[in-house]
Amino acid sequence: MDLRTGKIIPETPFSFEQCLSYIQSFPASQNDHKIDAGQLIKAFRIGDKTYAMQIFNRGEVDDPKLRVTIMSTNPMKDRELEQALQKVRFYLGIDDPIQEFYEIGDRDSMFKPLINSLYGHHMIKFLSIFEAAIWKLLSSNLTLAESIKSKKMLQQRLGAMININGINYRAFPEPLDVLEAPDEELAYALPQERIQKRVHQMASFFSDYHSMSALQNMSNDEIKDELLQLEGIDQGGSIYILNYGLGRMDEIHYGDPLLVQSVEKTYGTHHEINREKIKELASQYGKWKGYWAHYLRQSHAKNH
Repeated sequence: MDLRTGKIIPETPFSFEQCLSYIQSFPASQNDHKIDAGQLIKAFRIGDKTYAMQIFNRGEVDDPKLRVTIMSTNPMKDRELEQALQKVRFYLGIDDPIQEFYEIGDRDSMFKPLINSLYGHHMIKFLSIFEAAIWKLLSSNLTLAESIKSKKMLQQRLGAMININGINYRAFPEPLDVLEAPDEELAYALPQERIQKRVHQMASFFSDYHSMSALQNMSNDEIKDELLQLEGIDQGGSIYILNYGLGRMDEIHYGDPLLVQSVEKTYGTHHEINREKIKELASQYGKWKGYWAHYLRQSHAKNH
């Protein structure tokens, strides 16, 4: 086992406690990590290599420091270690300068209490755009319980394993893991034939590494056009994948029912809430409107 440990300084403020709370409550994260004594352990894949992250908090919200250990069953080259650390940074939103977002929110008297409640919360994202797309496909076409179970089965049946201190951790499969799996394994993980076909289509789409790198350099509209070619992904789903799979926060789905409910709860006593009013409220947050929507949904979820 190759282990490399170092220190990461997140953008201030950063609450590791808020991160862990979100990971524990987020349905898509069930069964894919371990949180114990304030540390997070989670497996992940990059290409055909499997890693695990072990993260401890070593700082305070306004003076954050994380101790991060990357583990691999094979020796890591410096380039591979850097790629793994970049995955961790992206996953936890470590480099998001949310103080800019807070400066806008502090001028929004109805939104400011949400900042106080979620202070230091950086948006947790999926470790890959493929995982984000699969979760959106499942959650949009199945019940929540079915979605959680299907994602868990995909991970257990097709995900690569790494053993840390006697415990096996499964990484979410890469597209090629799905494409190369025997048909019976995919059928066991996903009993619904319709969902099997759509997952296989997604794996084919995302297995093209040229397409994966090209997505990073495309505009939001270009990416949405590509994603809308996938069965089971609608306009709202494509924006969700932009937000949580690529970390693009400058666009939101104004028709998201949970967002509408959250806006009504936060702003409804002073405004008549409709699509145009949500657009108006979001517009003041500019490139941070994705964070604005995320905080609204998260605050609503915490209080229900």
